Amino acid sequence: MNRSDLEVLEGLVQIPSVTGGVLVDIACGSGEMLRRAIARGYDRVIGTDASSTMLERAQQNLSAAGIDTKLESDASKVAIRKGVVLVKDDVLESKLPSEMADVVLFTFPDVGSEYAPQEGDNSLL
Repeated sequence: MNRSDLEVLEGLVQIPSVTGGVLVDIACGSGEMLRRAIARGYDRVIGTDASSTMLERAQQNLSAAGIDTKLESDASKVAIRKGVVLVKDDVLESKLPSEMADVVLFTFPDVGSEYAPQEGDNSLL
């Protein structure tokens, strides 16, 4: 994600400031929104992504920013803890319990586009 993408995203997604709180970022990618959530006062943040490569990148970026990060392999067993938990999870078949979050972010625009009707496709009509 380049700088202009982040500026557009920041204009669209306003993470409210809090003292404490649990935020989940679905398809967290490089972890930028997780870092911003910690900066806005969330002390328990969960990032999910289907890509192990992106989770590793997020862990590197967050660790470089001095943020405590833990990788978890099973979304159904994620324990809420201080800092950031990164977990491999597919957005279309998530195993993460929905009731665990105060705020959920989903800023990945391409997920589901393969399911959108194509021009001339009337099968859903």
